[in-house]
Amino acid sequence: MKTNSLTIPSILSLSLREIRNRFRYLFILALIGPICNWLVQGCLTSFDPQITTAVAEPSFWAALLSLVLLFVSAWSLIAFVLFVCKRADTFTDVFLLALKRLPRFIGGLILYFVVLSVYIFIALLLIMFASFLFGIDNWIGMLVVTLCLLIALAGLCTLAVYFVLLPYLLILTDISILWTFPAAYTLVKNRFWQTLALLLVIALISMAIYLVCLVSLGVTSVIVSLLIPPARYFFSFLTIIPAALALLANQIPLIAIYVDRLPLLKETNSDM
Repeated sequence: MKTNSLTIPSILSLSLREIRNRFRYLFILALIGPICNWLVQGCLTSFDPQITTAVAEPSFWAALLSLVLLFVSAWSLIAFVLFVCKRADTFTDVFLLALKRLPRFIGGLILYFVVLSVYIFIALLLIMFASFLFGIDNWIGMLVVTLCLLIALAGLCTLAVYFVLLPYLLILTDISILWTFPAAYTLVKNRFWQTLALLLVIALISMAIYLVCLVSLGVTSVIVSLLIPPARYFFSFLTIIPAALALLANQIPLIAIYVDRLPLLKETNSDM
């Protein structure tokens, strides 16, 4: 996959062509993660669509199996990225390579979530300090606390944009895990607003695809389940299809952005 510009139409056009050319194989790989997520939810709810995970009381073994399935889901995502970037020719080679990359990927994501947790903790402390200092029983205090909250949310979104390409650096490069963070920042820093616009478009397209498919499936499920009640179990499984399509619509453009930005990282390394 190569991109010649960062325009939204070129990214979307490239992504659509990539999906169309290898849809069958990409869709198969994209299904694995949603299937694992469906199984996780099933383990937590005894595969009853009428029970939500919020009220479920899973056993120890169900929770353990869910954890294993989450690792399998991460493994399948790595394999998906490797396959899109043509790092291996067969599914067997892709999954073997993905297995080698799994510890690095999980370690990098854990470190990323630690960074986010520290940021959120500091932001909450500042908001609590502002509410203590100005109070929340007057309009000035409410205004200050609201502004602090908005600034904290803006900072959180900024971090998410700057590190949106971090997973691909963890999967596709051999850079030290610690150095993938400044590398991810380098790929975005001079094109922040362009990246943000692309992410918003990608998110809207993915959400639209998911919701249209899910609503269509839901309407069909209600009608059929009224006639055949056990059919609700079958339709709950079919929710993996909208999830897989949304993953395709989300990940392919993001990988295209990463490939487009990679020369920036090489230029930075050469300058150093």
